[in-house]
Amino acid sequence: MEGMKKMLAALSLIIVGISFLLLIMQSFQHLQQTSLHTIHVKGVIDRYENSLAVILVEELEEEFIVPKEELPRGSTEEMWLDISVSKKEFEIISIQEETTEHENKRVGELLKRLQE
Repeated sequence: MEGMKKMLAALSLIIVGISFLLLIMQSFQHLQQTSLHTIHVKGVIDRYENSLAVILVEELEEEFIVPKEELPRGSTEEMWLDISVSKKEFEIISIQEETTEHENKRVGELLKRLQE
């Protein structure tokens, strides 16, 4: 009988602990959703689909779809952009010319090696 009481007490503690963890997780998710925190990331124009541009943001594992006319003047496929992201909203800040050149050079070198 004493063993059963200890087991029930241990089980009660486990249930309280799990409930507490769930409450903390819910609070954390709420904070993330209501956060006004803005981050700056790099995104690449992956492709155009009709009048829309598909921008991949690897750091966030997200893709943003925007009308071409909202892109900076001179934007092309495979061009990198500075993007400001807050919640699920974003703003394209500028073209990242240095990253674009670096990535184009890196891809070119990889293709050259493959052809050898």
